[in-house]
Amino acid sequence: MKKANHPTDTILVRAYTDSEWDRCNFALIHCKESWFKRMRERLELVRPFAENMDFCSAAFYDTGVDFYHTEDEDIINLLEKDSSAYVELEKDEEERLVRPENRLNLYRLHVYPKGDFMYSAYGKHTNEEFWAESFTLEDIITNNHPSNKQ
Repeated sequence: MKKANHPTDTILVRAYTDSEWDRCNFALIHCKESWFKRMRERLELVRPFAENMDFCSAAFYDTGVDFYHTEDEDIINLLEKDSSAYVELEKDEEERLVRPENRLNLYRLHVYPKGDFMYSAYGKHTNEEFWAESFTLEDIITNNHPSNKQ
């Protein structure tokens, strides 16, 4: 896995869990063209609520993310300065990454009225939460993500 200086189909983002026994420290968001289309639509759905102080977020079922844990310093260092980055994966690299022991389900995408978003999922039998750090959807859609800046 290496950081890309241009938009790719995969975004690496810091991730966490509230589990006392399972571990998670990053997630991969899969962002093909259909993902961008859905994100634009969802952002437009919540924009009318941007000034409503009582509105928190809209949640959508979305499995465009996978959660992982690693001790590999090279992967951890990719997120040293930013909470997310476009990355390029080697062939079959994702299959070799370590997933949480929990079987995750109820994947959700939370879209906030100012354009931030965050993924979450829950352990099927434990209800332990796994979540990715939030970041601005607008930056991703407009290809103005921090990893594009040199």
